[in-house]
Amino acid sequence: EEALSGTPENPIVFHHGHLDLDSLTSAEGLQLPQSVGGGLYLGSLTSAEGLQLPQSVGGDLDLHSLTSAEGLQLPQSVGGDLNLDSLTSAEDLQLPQSVGGGLNLGSLTSAEGLQLPQSVGGGLYLGSLTSAEGLQLPQSVGGNLNLYSLTSAEGLQLPQSVGGGLNLSSLTSAEKAKIVAERPDLLIY
Repeated sequence: EEALSGTPENPIVFHHGHLDLDSLTSAEGLQLPQSVGGGLYLGSLTSAEGLQLPQSVGGDLDLHSLTSAEGLQLPQSVGGDLNLDSLTSAEDLQLPQSVGGGLNLGSLTSAEGLQLPQSVGGGLYLGSLTSAEGLQLPQSVGGNLNLYSLTSAEGLQLPQSVGGGLNLSSLTSAEKAKIVAERPDLLIY
């Protein structure tokens, strides 16, 4: 709490380490610094109402209980992982231009309106997408790319580079074989 005792007249501009606020269920009255050097953990927030996030987070940003992006203004840059695992829709979602770690959008059921960063430094988790319709993947994914619920490869444009494995386990073996032939540079499973 002490780390957040700034006032509107005298705001805290920078917080060096991690801010673990996982026990907070509401952002009401919360004054966060403009910049957090480490991770920012807000894992219990289910709504972004009243949430003013820093402009930059050097480490992880954990918002894994958020079910809607309504009113959510994400930082321009997140240096570590960005966890939005409970979002089911990309409506109102404005992702940072750059995510240095992994990006978890594991509950997203549609890519409609989804604007992914051009580059994700870690893994990209889109495990609930069944269709690639409207999906514009980053040019580069540094870790694993998880699309294990995709039932058709129709319209799938893969990144230029994927540093880890590519999970397409729900595709037919014929569709997988076609991708393997086209992209021998990728580790597909």
